[in-house]
Amino acid sequence: MKLIKYDLDKSLYVPDYLSSANNICFLDIETDGLSHMYNRVILVGLFLIDLNSDTQSIVQVFSEKPEDEPAVLEKLNNLLSGVDTVFTYNGASFDFPFLKKRFEKHRMSHSLDCLNHIDLMKKIRKHKQKLSLPDCKLKTVEKVVGVQRSDTISGKESVLLYREYLKSKSPALEKTILKHNYEDIYYLPEILKIEELLEPQNSISISVAGRHIMLSLDPEKIKFSKSKFKLSISSPSLDIPKYMVFEDNYSLSWNTLSGSLELEFFTESAVDNDSREVKFIDFTDTAFEELLSSPIIPVCIGAEVQYSSIFRLVEYVVKKHI
Repeated sequence: MKLIKYDLDKSLYVPDYLSSANNICFLDIETDGLSHMYNRVILVGLFLIDLNSDTQSIVQVFSEKPEDEPAVLEKLNNLLSGVDTVFTYNGASFDFPFLKKRFEKHRMSHSLDCLNHIDLMKKIRKHKQKLSLPDCKLKTVEKVVGVQRSDTISGKESVLLYREYLKSKSPALEKTILKHNYEDIYYLPEILKIEELLEPQNSISISVAGRHIMLSLDPEKIKFSKSKFKLSISSPSLDIPKYMVFEDNYSLSWNTLSGSLELEFFTESAVDNDSREVKFIDFTDTAFEELLSSPIIPVCIGAEVQYSSIFRLVEYVVKKHI
């Protein structure tokens, strides 16, 4: 068994509901297969955060051989001592049930049932449509909050690499497996920013002409027509040249002196499975495709305006051109 620890100083978004928490943890496990009866836990990663002292560390417990699993589980128990809230992604369906069965397999006690467990995937799945997500995969959601990974392997590939590692004991394979798990837990706290997207938003912070300013978006000033919608944004008066931008999907006009910014987006329409008209913007084959979780952005479904999607869209456009 190998233990690796990294001390961090990462800026974190902490939701209001964590105000009474003391020690929180973001947890992710790697296994050598999907069966908790026949497969083992090969790696446990924890992002441990003490909200009182603001100390942070990532700890990884790696199984160098199959016989290490009991020691890995025992170390996990020790690391969770004092933790009151654990965050996972799909942990209610996979990580926690798998861990419990492996503890049982080795006749070991555990404290998993005593923890306040929050599965972020369950929260996000409830708002999949509102967030304009094509799916709820972790890497899809990470794009929404601006995460750019350097790790490129999947969990399935990690399993195959571990099998090769057991044969070769290759340091390079070990490093790749550890990196995949490290980035899973390092970026997992970023998913908490989804909370902000689910709340009504009406302002964008930007830097322009050496000044930090706020742009205020009024939802009442979003006006739809047959094939487009317009919106108005208020800004402070600035003595700088006007902005005029024309793209295939939108146009932007900012009278910097009067503090009036006008955006116009061109939409397409379709009908969903519930026979509702869906107005959307198609960013396929544009510079925005890589930045967005999906190139198809619905802005109005039936009579329901998708304010969170529109706000994120406006933020992307404004920060791209200003």
